[in-house]
Amino acid sequence: FVFYAWGSVQYKPLDAWDFFIDSLKFSAPLLFVFIWFAALLLRGRAFSHRELMGVFFVSLFGFPSSIYGAGVLINGYQDHAEPMTHTVKVTDKYVSRSDDRDTYYVRVASWRKNGTVEKISVPLYFYDTVSPSKSYLTIVTRPGALKYEWVCSYQLTANDPIAVGNRIGV
Repeated sequence: FVFYAWGSVQYKPLDAWDFFIDSLKFSAPLLFVFIWFAALLLRGRAFSHRELMGVFFVSLFGFPSSIYGAGVLINGYQDHAEPMTHTVKVTDKYVSRSDDRDTYYVRVASWRKNGTVEKISVPLYFYDTVSPSKSYLTIVTRPGALKYEWVCSYQLTANDPIAVGNRIGV
């Protein structure tokens, strides 16, 4: 859980879902081996099937999230490449609401794939200052040690396109 929390907050990749799917290539076999060893250790006891089910369900969540978090941490922490700066137009903003909290997002024109957008989670104070189709963000990214680009930082840029120079999504 520590890997997941630390990695997801500090070094979240732009393609988080793709990264998670790729991490399953490692976590699924490890989960299988772990459950097999747990079954060997717990067999022959009166309540071994209950204990094994408990271990299985905890591991079913724990292994994928831990391996994903460790991968994200390695991708960001071991990334010593030069950062890249992109100035992009904000195309949209929206709020994702749940029972216990709201998450604020801005969509910006992608610098990776022409005609697509990137989604970035932002704090409320930042969300309130952004105007879709008028605001520009300067986003600093790194390529990632495992080749999954992640956002280092972002800031609101002047609204005058000439003041900043070459922009994406103008």
